[in-house]
Amino acid sequence: MQRLQRDHGTPRFEKLSHGDDVTRWIDHFLELEHAGWKGRNKSSLQSQADTQSFFRSVIMRAFEAGQLEFLALSVNGRAIAMSAHFIADGCGYGFKMAYDENYGAYAPGLLLMREITKSLIGKDGILFDSCCSPDQHPINALWMERRRIVDVCISIKGWRQQKLFAIIITARKIWHRSK
Repeated sequence: MQRLQRDHGTPRFEKLSHGDDVTRWIDHFLELEHAGWKGRNKSSLQSQADTQSFFRSVIMRAFEAGQLEFLALSVNGRAIAMSAHFIADGCGYGFKMAYDENYGAYAPGLLLMREITKSLIGKDGILFDSCCSPDQHPINALWMERRRIVDVCISIKGWRQQKLFAIIITARKIWHRSK
């Protein structure tokens, strides 16, 4: 953070408030994500109308329900990292993050995740799922605790239900292998 300040000016953390223009935040996020490697690879949300529409819809609905937390790390009035996550019923869920690759040496995404971590500490007993894979290095450096998530199958009675269940489980296994 000190290097970023020394080289580019005072960084600021901003959080979307209820009275703010959520559409402007969405637009900035989409532009930020599209400006990097995802845009070059045509895999950014903005690259395809349906994924952009999905993102806008999800963010708007979460905002209207009071379940959205949208944060930005800015330098000189320009966002260099943004994150959207959801908070509902004592649980938080990571959704999307983007950062400006020109500031990559300063780890803006990690700086923003530290700020998100600080903001979560004050919330009583909130559980937060980063929704990242277990080998995600930056998250592992911040959040070392893990909660194991398991699938449990409960026996059901009746041969028809058992056959249907076996078909569903087999299809699920095939689908997971194909991923």
